[in-house]
Amino acid sequence: MKIINKCKKACKENWITTTIIAFLWLILGWLKSFGIHSILLLPFNFLTGALTGLDGGSFVGGIVGKTILLMLLNSFIRPLLLRKGNKKERVKMASKTFFNSALQKIPQYDNLKQLFTKEPSKLCYNAFGFGMAFLVYPFVTGNGSLQNSFVCVLASLGLFIEAQAQRGFIITVLNNLLKKKGKKQINKDNLNRLISGNALGFAVTFLYSAVSGYSILSYLIGMFFIITGFVLFFVKSRIQKSEVEAA
Repeated sequence: MKIINKCKKACKENWITTTIIAFLWLILGWLKSFGIHSILLLPFNFLTGALTGLDGGSFVGGIVGKTILLMLLNSFIRPLLLRKGNKKERVKMASKTFFNSALQKIPQYDNLKQLFTKEPSKLCYNAFGFGMAFLVYPFVTGNGSLQNSFVCVLASLGLFIEAQAQRGFIITVLNNLLKKKGKKQINKDNLNRLISGNALGFAVTFLYSAVSGYSILSYLIGMFFIITGFVLFFVKSRIQKSEVEAA
């Protein structure tokens, strides 16, 4: 019952942006079906992901990608619309807040030297997150094209903000689930490394789509980093075991 009520509340709060985006999807999809192509439509196709799943590739992945894109757009746009004050000032303040909090103070990536020198064994979590992004990217974009990759940009920004937050949505949800089962809370540092690696991975997949976008290679890159993560995790476990035995 709680889930239904939360869904109703979310629909009520986000119906304006959802309706606008759905309308754009309908119009842009209709134009494509009639063979209407124009360079003027490219920005709209990119920003709305309207053709995801419609121009080749995975249709199911396109639906999933559009759903994620819609959720992320609502999470970024709605606070901007509801915030009081001059529209120009709202955009300026939102941009300033974003660049100050999300881009300049990204956990673990604000000091790359420290990332590799302070507990390097924990890099396995960064590798897992990075590899996961490359495995998911071809699916949520439908075909791995640059035109459908805006969802990767938003996912990267959302995850960077999540990692920067002291008590982000993902951490809160997981801790609540573990608390109900009577288990210890998650290791925040490890989860932040996983989220940060995932965020960096999605940022790189966007650049990758501009250069190549070849889905098979993306899967290979993803698997390489996942395997690297397992190797690092094994090394980390061996180091911890050795330390315990030495003590």
